[in-house]
Amino acid sequence: MNEVIDYFKDSTLPVFVVCITDGGISKTREIKEAIRRSANYPVFWKFVGLGGSNYGILERLDTFSDRRVDNSNFFAIDNFAHIKDEELYEKLLEEFKDWLGLAKRKALSDSSPR
Repeated sequence: MNEVIDYFKDSTLPVFVVCITDGGISKTREIKEAIRRSANYPVFWKFVGLGGSNYGILERLDTFSDRRVDNSNFFAIDNFAHIKDEELYEKLLEEFKDWLGLAKRKALSDSSPR
């Protein structure tokens, strides 16, 4: 995560990062610190759980209160074969549009077309 942050921290465009996991999340402190740090940059994290368990910290992303903006979201899919494309896209983009507005107001990115 830190490599992604370092690579995009000077970006003038918003960055949408998708991380897919089957669970077994154990680096709670490192994940929380990376998300908190990246809240100062134009980086949004979407975490997707696929048919696993023990998503740990990812299930509590919306409870973080000590960051500049809410720059992350998580959802789990129990059965990937049965989700419709439209529902998948809605879940992937959930909270991203709100974050874009916040990022623009807080000058984290310049989301105007180039």
